[in-house]
Amino acid sequence: MMQTDRIILRSWSDCDAETLFKYASDPEVGPCAGWLARSAQGDAPHLENP
Repeated sequence: MMQTDRIILRSWSDCDAETLFKYASDPEVGPCAGWLARSAQGDAPHLENP
């Protein structure tokens, strides 16, 4: 983990899967980040078990 006065960077957690899925599903975000746009969370099993 890295921490500054303004931000905390930590490892992925199971509780992050839903939020990450929302970003990965957005066609304006996912492809820009190098991800294929997702239509179902099951499309990305690595999001379920980070």
